[in-house]
Amino acid sequence: MVELTEAFVAALAAADVHAMAAMPPENAPRLKAAAVGVGVAELEASPGGFSAYLGMQEGRELYGLRLRARMQMDVLSPAALGAEACRQALDRIREVLAGGVEGVSIQEITAHAPAYDPVGDCFRARVEADCRCWLCAGQAQDDPEELTHFILKGALT
Repeated sequence: MVELTEAFVAALAAADVHAMAAMPPENAPRLKAAAVGVGVAELEASPGGFSAYLGMQEGRELYGLRLRARMQMDVLSPAALGAEACRQALDRIREVLAGGVEGVSIQEITAHAPAYDPVGDCFRARVEADCRCWLCAGQAQDDPEELTHFILKGALT
């Protein structure tokens, strides 16, 4: 789910946390500082309202899905910086998530302590966020029948 990943990456980046969409470890560059890989660990989508029709908003029809997701953020820091760099990044991520992510209602945050990863020669910790949101389809300005983009909403308003 690209929109969810982008929302979390944007929230972390706005707080000066080096975050990116998760990628396979072999594609990651060698770490020089703590970094966070963000991805969707689990996703459940169900139609909202009457199938995907959610009603009218500002004179336009609204379509979308109700989402339940578990976001996963893997915190990595170079072994040379020790577990403390990983722990500091972990604490910063928890602060950002406690403050909220735009368009997402975070229900629960779970953080796992840093541990040394001998394969990656780095310290690794994990943060998980249990989320609820709506993925609403946006309509083209010139053609209301054409759905052009998707917007995350923590609640339907």
